[in-house]
Formats: sequence, structure tokens, C-alpha cells
Amino acid sequence: MTARRSGFLLIELVLASALLAIVFAVCTRMIVATAAMRRSTERQQAAIQVASNAMERVQARPWNELPDGAIEESALAELGAGVLPGSTVDVVLDRSDTPPSGVKITVSVTFPTGSGDPPRTVELVAWRHPGRQP
Repeated sequence: MTARRSGFLLIELVLASALLAIVFAVCTRMIVATAAMRRSTERQQAAIQVASNAMERVQARPWNELPDGAIEESALAELGAGVLPGSTVDVVLDRSDTPPSGVKITVSVTFPTGSGDPPRTVELVAWRHPGRQP
């Protein structure tokens, strides 16, 4: 009769260690990818909020103070700079003379992704008609 040895063999310990190392590496990559996605989502939410704030500022102006073309205002640029460094806020007003007359307001926020990818843009569009306050 052969004696049965109790305990782990060296090969079993090596295989278990290798398996644990693989699981650890996969989990680490998933955590890093999840954190990058979370940061990207936070930047996009911040850009949407900046665009919404800029849209509200433009909508709050009286009808006769809405110019044609792009609005160059430092206050709008500062909106994005405080929340999203390196971002730009562009506001373009396009008047329509065909009935019903109105102004198409386009707010674009371009912001860096921070991961080496090209910058992303969030755009909000609204219409404003004379005699109607928001």
C-alpha cells in the first residue's frame, strides 16, 4: 500500500497563485476602466450644466437685446472655465424672418476628455419668439 500524503503540492500552490494573479489583474483593469468612464460622465454632466446655465442667461435677456450671430461675453466663457478647465462656450443666435419669427439659440460647450481622446461637444438648441418670455 502506498501512503497518501496530505497537504498541497508545490504545483498546486503555483497554479493557485497564478490564478489569483490573473483574477487580480482583471479586477484592477475593470476598476480603472470604470473610474475613467465615471470621470467622462462627470465631465459630460458638467458640460450639460454649463450649457444649460448659458442658455438660461441668453433666454433671460429682453427680446430687443438679442443680437444676431455669436455672443462674445466673458461671463459665458467663465461659466465653463470654473467647472471644466480648458472648455469653450459658444453661443450663436440665428434670426428667422419667416413666420413665426424667432431666434434659434444654439449653445455649444466643447470640453477636453482628459484621456487623450479628442475634445467632446455638448450642444443645446432652443427657439425664442418675440413677445413670449421664458
